[in-house]
Amino acid sequence: MIRRPPRSTHCISSAASDVYKRQIMESANPLEEPYLKLKSSDGRVFYVLERVARTSKTIRTMMESKGAMIEQSRNEISFPDIRSDVLEIVVEYFYYKLLNEGKENREEFKIPAQLGLDVLVASIYLQT
Repeated sequence: MIRRPPRSTHCISSAASDVYKRQIMESANPLEEPYLKLKSSDGRVFYVLERVARTSKTIRTMMESKGAMIEQSRNEISFPDIRSDVLEIVVEYFYYKLLNEGKENREEFKIPAQLGLDVLVASIYLQT
């Protein structure tokens, strides 16, 4: 089980993603929480708090299934059909969803128009 991400990773996160992560991490002790390693089709790696990634029904099922899924032993999930620019937006949405759960007046989650269809397909697959 990965306890915290290595100091240097291949992922460069956006400013919005950093804000969501900071808010989540201020509410808990992130060094004691397990992380999942999400890998895009082009090899970019995203380290995400496991409780944040579990907002996706697909990821939650992969991690909780009774079978011996390789994802459980490695705490790593590869997405061979999701590019890194799309996976980055999906990860940002995981944080956004967790922070805004149950709120009536939430700010709009913005998705770049050129990635809209790809993000939609990925979110359907991940059941977010």
